[in-house]
Amino acid sequence: MKKILLLLVAAAIVFVIVMKLRLYIRDPLAKVERDDIAVNGDVRVMINYANDVLLEDLSHGQHRIYLVQHWNRTPGVPVRPLQCLQGVVCLTDAEQTAVTPIAGAGRGVSMSDTLVQFVDESGSKVKITLR
Repeated sequence: MKKILLLLVAAAIVFVIVMKLRLYIRDPLAKVERDDIAVNGDVRVMINYANDVLLEDLSHGQHRIYLVQHWNRTPGVPVRPLQCLQGVVCLTDAEQTAVTPIAGAGRGVSMSDTLVQFVDESGSKVKITLR
């Protein structure tokens, strides 16, 4: 029994190491602001090894997903569906996931290791602070 458990743990560690750029894990300490007003409860922020940001926005009765990656710094919606374990972890289809840019994607985009800002399709300024 111990050998099986050890083998499963080792397999999980290898999986995480190999998929580190595709695996987005929830960041419970991240803060989200929309037009300088804090958004609580209706959003989930997930990050990967490279601090790319996946934002699940459940507010306004809609389920919107925004993905901002360091390699192109263009906020967008993933082209292919994500494989997610509800609210904890998501797996993308590739390390550089194809996204459909949101309207106004080129305006106000800034990205660092602790701060991501962009304008969403409704014209609201979204600010994500990572800790």
